[in-house]
Amino acid sequence: SISYDLNGGTLEHENPSIYNVETPSFTLNNPTKTGYEFTGWTGSNGATPQVTVTVSQGTTGDLNYKANWMPITYVIHFDGNGATSGETPDVTGTYDEEFTFPENGFVKETERGDSTFIGWSTDPDSTDPEYKPGDLEKNLTDIKDNVINIFAIWDDCPDIEAEDLFFTLVEAQNGSIDENKLLSYARAFDKEDGEIAAGEDAEKGTSFTVM
Repeated sequence: SISYDLNGGTLEHENPSIYNVETPSFTLNNPTKTGYEFTGWTGSNGATPQVTVTVSQGTTGDLNYKANWMPITYVIHFDGNGATSGETPDVTGTYDEEFTFPENGFVKETERGDSTFIGWSTDPDSTDPEYKPGDLEKNLTDIKDNVINIFAIWDDCPDIEAEDLFFTLVEAQNGSIDENKLLSYARAFDKEDGEIAAGEDAEKGTSFTVM
């Protein structure tokens, strides 16, 4: 008889489980395992893994074979996604082993001011990043040497639209010019928060006022 230990793998085409001295020579079908590279069989063929194992006609006795595996590695590349300076080094991931998302090393400056880094995402247009620095993750891909792009997500300074206003001396003296009136002629918005209302918005964490 022939016994097999696939060691977590699977076979698309089964290998023979019985044979005799007159069975024609045959080569073992190799298994596959998600996230791993097959390095060979050990057992009746010896202690050194062999990717190709052939049972020759005339072989006798019980046989046993064990599949051996090596986890694939891949690259996690961090993209500044509009950053104007800085860098965040790539990380090498190993299948079934956790890695830590790094601190952000990018800086993004705009005409309206410095943007705030809010996390990492596989989607460059995300406003709700999947990962934060310090998060543990694993198995972002099961393809050997694949490069996974992770993008910095930014909370940019909002766009502000305002009308030019002119007031009379009387209006200034009688107190008719207040913050609410001034804000009614201005509009603030950004990609993350949409329309930003005047005053404090605890839910969005925004503040829009006149200084």
